[in-house]
Amino acid sequence: MSTSDFDKGWVIGFIEGEGSFTFDKQGGHPKKNGKITYVPRFCVNQINKEPLEFLKQFFGGGHIYPRAYTEKDYWANNSPRWDYVVNDIETLKKVRDFCEGKLKHPFKIRDFEEWKLLFKNFYGKEGQRELARAQSIERWKNPIIRANIISSQKAGWVKRKNDRTP
Repeated sequence: MSTSDFDKGWVIGFIEGEGSFTFDKQGGHPKKNGKITYVPRFCVNQINKEPLEFLKQFFGGGHIYPRAYTEKDYWANNSPRWDYVVNDIETLKKVRDFCEGKLKHPFKIRDFEEWKLLFKNFYGKEGQRELARAQSIERWKNPIIRANIISSQKAGWVKRKNDRTP
């Protein structure tokens, strides 16, 4: 997507006003070592879906979800809202690289700097094992991949057993 300087300026302003550099708790509970793993995430929510579709196209990734915030009194008529959520590493890198050095508001800069540290820790050397584990769990959910893994493991077990016989 070819973007103008105006589009880039609009995106950074929109992120400053509406964007959130945040995290998810992976698993939602402490792991065996007593630590909770925090996974970096970027999100924006809006009543209008069109600006979020532009962001998704601009960054080339992420997802848009409908949300009904019925518990909030200050959103009249329980108006539907949309969330643009980025939690895949490639799109997160694009968001990080795009925002680097462009944010102006002190609170947004602080949030962004804290988020970058979380990003570095999770996707850096320290976080690779946890990321690999999460990807393995995702692959295991696919029945075709799961069947292939099981059959290859069984083939390995049979081969090892046959190698031991005299």
